Amino acid sequence: MQGLYLHYPFCIKKCRYCDFFSKPLAMQETDEYILALLNEICAFSAYYDWGIFTSVYFGGGTPSLLSSDKLQIIVEALYNNFSIAKDAELTLEANPGTLTLSKLKAYKKAGINRLSIGLQSSSDPLLKRIGRPHTAAQFIEAYNFAKEAGFKNINVDLMHGLPGQTLKEYRDTLIKTISLQPEHISSYALTLSEGTPLYADVLACKETMPKDDDIFNMQDSGIALLEQNGYTRYEISNFAKPGFYCRHNQNYWENGVYLGLGAAAHSAWQLCFNARSNWTRWSNPADLNAYIGAVKAPLNERAFEIIPKAEEMFETIMLGLRRISGISLNTFKTRFNTEVTSAFPRAIEKLTVSGLLEIDHNSMKLTSRGLDLQNSALLLFMDERQL
Repeated sequence: MQGLYLHYPFCIKKCRYCDFFSKPLAMQETDEYILALLNEICAFSAYYDWGIFTSVYFGGGTPSLLSSDKLQIIVEALYNNFSIAKDAELTLEANPGTLTLSKLKAYKKAGINRLSIGLQSSSDPLLKRIGRPHTAAQFIEAYNFAKEAGFKNINVDLMHGLPGQTLKEYRDTLIKTISLQPEHISSYALTLSEGTPLYADVLACKETMPKDDDIFNMQDSGIALLEQNGYTRYEISNFAKPGFYCRHNQNYWENGVYLGLGAAAHSAWQLCFNARSNWTRWSNPADLNAYIGAVKAPLNERAFEIIPKAEEMFETIMLGLRRISGISLNTFKTRFNTEVTSAFPRAIEKLTVSGLLEIDHNSMKLTSRGLDLQNSALLLFMDERQL
């Protein structure tokens, strides 16, 4: 599986918890940015044989602020410059309040076949509290538009552990979302990020966050509710109906190769030059002017970072253990020419004895308790990697 990610950094306004690179919408900057993005697409297509992409993901920012005409131009550029699988999954992140029926029909005609709509909560007071630029009613309208436009693969993004949120409020959001029967639901625990307005308010005691036990109760109650309604938990925070696991996410958790285009986008690829293959990472500047300048420079001036094998193995463990199915032992051995039990014997022994990890004939995965204590489990793998 190979992924292609495109970052569209513009938003109506920045949510109070968000630490992703984004900017207020300005038409002149938007046009300059799209031109730079198109130039970057052309430059990278000529740089390397990237093979066939099975997933294309438009993230942000708010990609649904793109006009249908501009999105069409970008998608056409991708197909003209890269090999995209016939059955590729093309996802676009969208915010309620930015979608109309006509725009969604045009998006679908352009090739978008999966939407990820950010609801976060069905409580308008909570949405206002975290700075979301929409209401619950606008989400319902956008969702119904998407169905009417013919989208058959829709994800709804939710959050728990929001400031002042109660278990009842979170369950109400889940119940209302499940009633719509989207194919996929993501529910992430809010992470307070330094430098955000919400983080500052919590430090200043202007906002109150739920206690850890309350957040765990929301998580456990949500898991049970989703599974009772036909959604399979296939990753710590992601649930889907059969056949609707997100390809973009799966590739990322498999520590697969992906090419990131646009400001602040990251890439990871097994680049092969001069008969040597190396796991390589690079990223674009998280600044609009710096990104536009970087696109004008030769690609060999990018800071390509070769990742040591020990780091690549740890990243594969770190990402793979987020999946409920865990890590394939055969896939790990094929990739690294070593057994995972030989690469991390101490961590694996300690975690299995403590009941946080289990291994069967072809997989290694965290137990239910281990998933709750994932960070602690990963520290053991990290410590052994450094020995």
